[in-house]
Amino acid sequence: MSTQKPNSERDNSIDLLRGSVVLWMIITHTNAIFYKFDNQGWLGFFTWLGATVCFTTFLFCSGSVYGIKFKDRGDRIPFEKLWQRVAYILSGYYVAAFAVVILSNQSLPSFNEIMRVLFFVEVPIFTEFILTFALVDILIFAFQKYLRISLSKPYILLIVAVVVYVAAAYLYKVDLKIELLNAYKALFVGHEELHRFGLLSYFPVLAIGLAWGYWSHNIKDRRVFLGIAFAIMAAGIYIAEHRLGFGQDRFPPSLLFLAYGVAYAALFLLLSELITRLKPLASSLKYMSRYTFEYYQLHVIVMYTVSILVAGQRFGAIGAAAAAIFVILVVSLLVRLIELRRSKKLT
Repeated sequence: MSTQKPNSERDNSIDLLRGSVVLWMIITHTNAIFYKFDNQGWLGFFTWLGATVCFTTFLFCSGSVYGIKFKDRGDRIPFEKLWQRVAYILSGYYVAAFAVVILSNQSLPSFNEIMRVLFFVEVPIFTEFILTFALVDILIFAFQKYLRISLSKPYILLIVAVVVYVAAAYLYKVDLKIELLNAYKALFVGHEELHRFGLLSYFPVLAIGLAWGYWSHNIKDRRVFLGIAFAIMAAGIYIAEHRLGFGQDRFPPSLLFLAYGVAYAALFLLLSELITRLKPLASSLKYMSRYTFEYYQLHVIVMYTVSILVAGQRFGAIGAAAAAIFVILVVSLLVRLIELRRSKKLT
């Protein structure tokens, strides 16, 4: 999850795309807290959609931003920049992680619980995917020279993505017998007993994002390209799932699961010009994109606080949808207050 603010180099469509999955993220998480799931219906579909496409799309967006930078800049990413970004992500992770631990248990954590969270042995619900984005920055910093080379020769990137994905799928099942080692292994390739989004398991999505950011401006008619790409992926997804019986396995992620996220990104980018014309929607999505990490941290705190206030009660579709809208509005207000406070400090 990129923590950077939009700038002149960033494709506006990427900001809109990221903003859309911020919205789906909040809807998915609030449904997990407030929805009864006694009848899947339309809200169940929204929950499935968010759970399926959010992480992969966030990763695609991060890759795209780096791809644009690699295309437009020849200089190396400085270590100071890496350190600042990783520190920012980790600080946000700890805020959200300890908020979940304290608010879900409604008590302060024990010393053992604090240590387990601090050293990533225990990664609380709704925070599992955040650490992956710190690893994205570290990986791209460490291998930026080779990524630039592979982006100039896409077949190399394709080969690397396939090899990394296959290796990660194999390592996913390897048990290192020591809890701490399995916890750290899971950050990279996942683990059978842990709910983790291993970076290398999702590397193909990051690679596609890098390639899109690097090459997309060379495409003469992006709408035609995206339309054809989405049609191919949609047909492939349908055949794989409904004709060949492939599953949407999430841990480790199947190719079908990854394809859903990439297809969503392609469809949204295809429609981005239309969405841009819908000014209120576009401005809201860009605002959410600009403050992605603030929305993430605050929505965790707000939805758990609301859950406590309603004594953990779950609702039907209408009640759960109302809860999601309430959380979005409250978080947006808090983000706005933070924005105003920052602007006052700058002046």
